[in-house]
Amino acid sequence: MDERAASKVEATFTRVVDNISKGALYAAAATVAPWTALFTVYIFVRKSGIGTFFFVEEYTHYWMVFITCLAFAYTLRTEGHVKIELLGRYFPKRFSHIVEILVTLLALVAVGVFVYYGIQHVITAIEFNIHWSSGVESLQWPFYLWLPIGYGLLGLALLLHLYCSVMTAIRGWAK
Repeated sequence: MDERAASKVEATFTRVVDNISKGALYAAAATVAPWTALFTVYIFVRKSGIGTFFFVEEYTHYWMVFITCLAFAYTLRTEGHVKIELLGRYFPKRFSHIVEILVTLLALVAVGVFVYYGIQHVITAIEFNIHWSSGVESLQWPFYLWLPIGYGLLGLALLLHLYCSVMTAIRGWAK
């Protein structure tokens, strides 16, 4: 693939990932206020002894993982992630590029494992029609979806970062 075609692919992929990231970020931001209100009501109801909504505690964990994945993806996309400056200062650029690619690959594999098991979790909840029955009767699988979706979006950002890292390395090595 020539340089111009590679740049076009990179620009298109970047634009797609940016649009998906922005949409997911807006969706996550829209859930913050209602979730905060629900959690506040939960705390008051629990403290008053009227009843409990234990489902709030469980679902909060899934929601926090989802929001954290989106935050990681956003940080990666805005190049705000932490890099080990030691590699950049004292080691050759070629070595730094290789380490960046390997670390991104490792993160992508880990995220892929989380997506896989998240999907398995959702499938099991759908298959066995699992409900949360303490306080409010609700299906669990819609909340379990937050795991594979959050990790999937993070994986997409990592995939773009991997592509950009490889292209930067190739351009650096060609000089």
